[in-house]
Amino acid sequence: MTQRELDQGQAGLATPAADGAAAPAQAPAPAATAAVSLPAGSTRDRYNYAYGLLRQARYDEAEEAFEQFLTAHPGDPLAQNAQYWLGKVYFVREEYVLAAKTFTENYKAYPEGPKAPDSLLNLGLSLSRLDKKAAACAAFDELKRKFPKVSPRIARTVKSEWDANGCR
Repeated sequence: MTQRELDQGQAGLATPAADGAAAPAQAPAPAATAAVSLPAGSTRDRYNYAYGLLRQARYDEAEEAFEQFLTAHPGDPLAQNAQYWLGKVYFVREEYVLAAKTFTENYKAYPEGPKAPDSLLNLGLSLSRLDKKAAACAAFDELKRKFPKVSPRIARTVKSEWDANGCR
């Protein structure tokens, strides 16, 4: 996927208009969320705390914790994972625009990193859910070209989504 294709895929993602006229349908915001603070401790402890919230399906708190982690530790080796899981939080909550943007940013920042194949897969899935089939196919194509030896799980998902989106 070229830089231009990544940018075009992102350019087609709607952002809420100030007057709300062109805003995509989104899940209603929760009434109130508990404030989350990363615990004291090592960077690994702080990351594990945020990841633990995600595993408990405490998505609002996980989002906040991953955002805090990324602000506090932008250059840490765990930042790629934290950003990826932040994208998964958005995806699970069906916030596909935010998910696609987050996975795009993750892939751009870490194109050779261990989460790069997963980021491309989830970028494609997010774009597919937004009915941006051509952009989704471009993400899946990039994944297939750049990472031909992915896990069987990723390979199966790409094949299924490739077919479902009519990719050629």
